[in-house]
Amino acid sequence: MIIIIALSVLQTLSPAGASSFTLEIFGNANMDYAINEKDVSYVQGIINGTESKTMLADANLDGKVDEADISLIEQILEGKETKMTIIDCDGMNVTVKKPIKKIAVIVDSTCRSTQDTECQGQDSGHR
Repeated sequence: MIIIIALSVLQTLSPAGASSFTLEIFGNANMDYAINEKDVSYVQGIINGTESKTMLADANLDGKVDEADISLIEQILEGKETKMTIIDCDGMNVTVKKPIKKIAVIVDSTCRSTQDTECQGQDSGHR
């Protein structure tokens, strides 16, 4: 399985741009640039009613934000998750099984499906 991740903003390559970048993986509850312990705390805050629900907080995509999401985020942090769901370049949810064998990263100022298609057919030897 080949996964194509498109970084649609060149600013994300620099530390200054990192603060405006959202890692679009379900489980990134606070919608920043990483999945970390802050996401566990954020989901707990949603459960407690002190934080607002975000589109990435429902890590397991079961329609509710609860302890099961915290458990999945903790599995991601430990590297024990068996699958992850990302939002691709076209705004579609894509679930990938782990381990991931190949990843192609496309960096461009715009996100176009044609680039994804062109890249899928190429094997440049870069892993």
